[in-house]
Amino acid sequence: KHPLRGALFENWVLCEVLKAILNRGHRPRLSFYRDHQGHEVDLLVECGEDTAAIEIKSAQTIAGDFFDQLEWLAAQNLGPGTAPLRPLLIYGGSERQERTRGDVIPWSVVHELDWSS
Repeated sequence: KHPLRGALFENWVLCEVLKAILNRGHRPRLSFYRDHQGHEVDLLVECGEDTAAIEIKSAQTIAGDFFDQLEWLAAQNLGPGTAPLRPLLIYGGSERQERTRGDVIPWSVVHELDWSS
């Protein structure tokens, strides 16, 4: 319940994604989105012709509003490139899920994902 838990978890996930890309010999293409109206997506990863839009939550359970910013960004068509955004939620739980609003990835497998394609 530490007040910095969310920020520390977000930074840890970003570092794990970066390491996974670099360890496979690829050039990382990472960014984030934030505007003056309060819309924010934690991480954008350009993967080939695809772009993964990632929301990072330290919670061990999934709330429906975790996908709201991802859906907002996808509707704006503001992501890098012209391909649609692939919504991902990386969270502090342990179960991998495919949901209609996006894929749910547990923190423990972030390093195993192929972020280059």
